[in-house]
Amino acid sequence: PDPKLLLGVQNYPVGGPDRWSIDQDFMTMQMVGVRQEMPNSDKRKARIEVADAAVERAAAQRRVERLNVRQSTALAWISSYSVERKDALFQDFYKENRLLSDTVRAQIAGGRAQPADAVTPKQEAARLAEQQDDLIQQRRQARAALKRWIGPAANDELVGRLPEWSVDTSGYSHNLQHHPELAAFAPMTREAQAKVREAVSEKQSDWSWELDYQHRGRAFGDMVSVQLSW
Repeated sequence: PDPKLLLGVQNYPVGGPDRWSIDQDFMTMQMVGVRQEMPNSDKRKARIEVADAAVERAAAQRRVERLNVRQSTALAWISSYSVERKDALFQDFYKENRLLSDTVRAQIAGGRAQPADAVTPKQEAARLAEQQDDLIQQRRQARAALKRWIGPAANDELVGRLPEWSVDTSGYSHNLQHHPELAAFAPMTREAQAKVREAVSEKQSDWSWELDYQHRGRAFGDMVSVQLSW
């Protein structure tokens, strides 16, 4: 801990012929000193270990958070890209619906279908319009999620293709201990153990030293005091 500066007046008279005087009584002293607390060695060592482990834990958590951000950004991009691909397919769906409508009208004109059959393409078109409305809403939500991570660039046209990640199932079990979130537990464990050792060290007494300079009146000599406490 940091040293402490001490200032004060000792043995200040409040009665008798020298009352309220700071330099008439030989016992009155103006004091300035310094005090230093000295924790026991086990406590100092434990505190250093706690601090070091806390730094390692913060660094590990930072790596995890960085990876989480990258993962969330990738998932938001994939979601937006998937919605865009689905929306592009609706033009083909509408084209097929128009072809179906023309075919049904031709069949009705040729007597091969009933007039009521003309309702089917219209119903399909209505369902397509409803699904496209839902897709537009999904597109807005996906873009908003992507904008959270990359800002205004989320409004730009998406380029590229869906990622193709190779899956090595045999290596997962062997590398599981290197997973970033699991790796963060090592410094967390060391920090907890160091805190336990720090708590145990509290059972041992600390000590401190104090050095004071005491100034008295001109008729008396100045004094120096040294104190040790446990």
